Amino acid sequence: MRLYSYLALSLILIAVAIAPAAHAQVAAPVPNCSAQKNPSAAEAAKRDGLKYYRKSKANNEPPGGPDMSAALSFFEAACANGDDTALELRAYALSSLERFVDAAVTLDAFLAAHPLTSLAPDIQARVTAAQGELDKHVATLSVESVPPALAVSINHRAVGKTPLAGIRLLPGTFDLGVTPEHGDPTSRTVNLAAGRHVETFDFTPKKAAEPPPAATPAPAAPTHSLRPFFYASVVAGAVTLAGGVGMLAWSQERTGAYNARCTGSSPPGDCADLLSQYVLARNLGIVGLVAAGVFAAAAITFFVLEPKPAAAPADSIFGGLSCAVGAATVRCAVTF
Repeated sequence: MRLYSYLALSLILIAVAIAPAAHAQVAAPVPNCSAQKNPSAAEAAKRDGLKYYRKSKANNEPPGGPDMSAALSFFEAACANGDDTALELRAYALSSLERFVDAAVTLDAFLAAHPLTSLAPDIQARVTAAQGELDKHVATLSVESVPPALAVSINHRAVGKTPLAGIRLLPGTFDLGVTPEHGDPTSRTVNLAAGRHVETFDFTPKKAAEPPPAATPAPAAPTHSLRPFFYASVVAGAVTLAGGVGMLAWSQERTGAYNARCTGSSPPGDCADLLSQYVLARNLGIVGLVAAGVFAAAAITFFVLEPKPAAAPADSIFGGLSCAVGAATVRCAVTF
């Protein structure tokens, strides 16, 4: 029998040791304060609960002491008899027992029934101070999603649909999952410290990446160039023009020499040479002018046929000729 007694005592101690861990994940349900209405019984229970609560505080009772546990039982009895204001006192008793998650959830239920702005100033101050103290020990999680109304689970346990606000948890690491309406569930591991946290899941369909705009091809380089022929025609035309003009000038000079020396009664013997020189100079001059005209025509043809770049400059362009109009001048340049 003694062995069984020790075994039972060990099981009780183990249960007490792991009891706080149970509160690390899920808060205990908040009692229903509207099951029945018995104001006198509720008042008596609340009065007895306050007696044990104050006794526990006066004796500096450690967490889990019998007086605070008794106070908690009386506050729950007051709630069960229809007094939902006992939820505030239940939250304070749970906090003293270091059941912080249960305390936070209970205080939330009290404020849901009695909004903070509806309370007397002294109660407002008391509740606000209690909330601040609980926030030092409790992680408060909100979960949002796009689109909304998606199922949420914490450590694979369903907790509701988005958006969810004010999920009370002891600080720690959790597996947070959200299941979209169409598609596979998405989960992430969150490490929650004391305080408030917001986790957002976005299931908006991603648009396909648009291809980058095609690069504008560079203008094709001319396959051939007529500039050497143009320059050669210009030079040859200038040379033949100069030669032709020179020959015509010499022919005029020979004509004058011939008239001066060979129109008398006894012309000298070189008159035939002067005449031949005149004829030769005149013919060469004519040939030079004709050749200069041919080379000029060739130069113009090569200029017009020269391949031009596809992109035109901003100035007015005609073939390879560009002109810029100023305030009082017009400037033109030949371009290739």
